[in-house]
Amino acid sequence: MSELKLISKHPGSIKSLVEGAIIATLRSTEAGIKTTEQRLQEFEQKYQIPTEEFIQRYENDEFQETLEFIEWIGESRMLQGLREDAERLRGIEQEDKQYGQKTNASLRQNWRYCLHRYLPILPCPRIRRTRQ
Repeated sequence: MSELKLISKHPGSIKSLVEGAIIATLRSTEAGIKTTEQRLQEFEQKYQIPTEEFIQRYENDEFQETLEFIEWIGESRMLQGLREDAERLRGIEQEDKQYGQKTNASLRQNWRYCLHRYLPILPCPRIRRTRQ
């Protein structure tokens, strides 16, 4: 386990800023995963072969090297890296020294205010409040 300590003159603002950045990075990574999966699916449909089988056969010199095949392999490696990055981001925990609690920053429910405040270019669902 790695630990990182950040010191700021404004502790409340850095916490929400870092949390928002982690969430935004995770969302961007997940979007990259989706795009890469779609691209791999296009190759698989075009050549009627699953990516794993293609790579195995390519490594056994069953296919001639082409720019498109190199791109296919690159997309596969990209997907693997993106999935690893997403897993690492989901595993980041944040400890609140004031309350002695640990939270998973990428899964917190109050992400809305972070994204809305620091990343206004992303859509932000409205929080509806009901009267009690």
